[in-house]
Amino acid sequence: MSYSVLIIDDEPMMCMGIKEMVNWKSHGFSKIDLRFSYQEGLKAALSGNYHLVLCDVRLQEQSGLNIIRQMKERAISSTVVIISAYAEFSYAQTALELGVFQYLLKPFPKEALESCLNRLIAQLPKKAVAEENCEHPDRSDKRRGTHMDRILEYIHDNATDPTLSLSRVASAFYMNASYLGQRFHHQNGVKFTDYLNLYRIVKACDLLLNTQYLTYEISEMVGFGNINYFHRVFKKITGVGTDEFRKKAPFGQVETPKLPSEFR
Repeated sequence: MSYSVLIIDDEPMMCMGIKEMVNWKSHGFSKIDLRFSYQEGLKAALSGNYHLVLCDVRLQEQSGLNIIRQMKERAISSTVVIISAYAEFSYAQTALELGVFQYLLKPFPKEALESCLNRLIAQLPKKAVAEENCEHPDRSDKRRGTHMDRILEYIHDNATDPTLSLSRVASAFYMNASYLGQRFHHQNGVKFTDYLNLYRIVKACDLLLNTQYLTYEISEMVGFGNINYFHRVFKKITGVGTDEFRKKAPFGQVETPKLPSEFR
């Protein structure tokens, strides 16, 4: 399938730089259009002729976010990536509310754009199928999408590392940490730290019930660097201490926590 991209930036050299930064054709993009002003960018974006729109957040004293708002009002389905030299939380929050796919901070390396395109291409075919056939798409797929699924997979793969943090996950996906935190909460209905703790405690419960490891060993195995913190989180989630859980859970006297089905 052939894709099209629109790049909007009032700095012509930046537009050209983005165009030359990656091999667009290798990612399936045969049409690469550039616009150097707010009005030209708005007109092109509202045409609905692009699979992907990369838009600067500031265009000649005007906000590129307004272009995205108008696209959303007109139900234009182009995927949008914001490019900005500003790491201000208000921009990231607004971008999140508008459903922006990613927020790239200038100057971003080639690898950041490549990673963004790879994730986008992985979901574009599914998006096309949904538009043509899935009038009632599955709620979890609609709410999270392929990009967030990959973030969750990364968290699962690295949860046993006590140094895992929101900043590290954001860095792995070339995202701003504040933006990712807001997006994670918005799309999953739970904060990053709460989700990570729940995932670790679910794994700890399995080890408590099916192995003879000591509590402090399990705490380390599931990624808690501090045993006291592990005990606090465990009791908060399960309602009991580890010893009581080990005694009562096999008889159904204590509920064993589980991840929601869409996170498994």
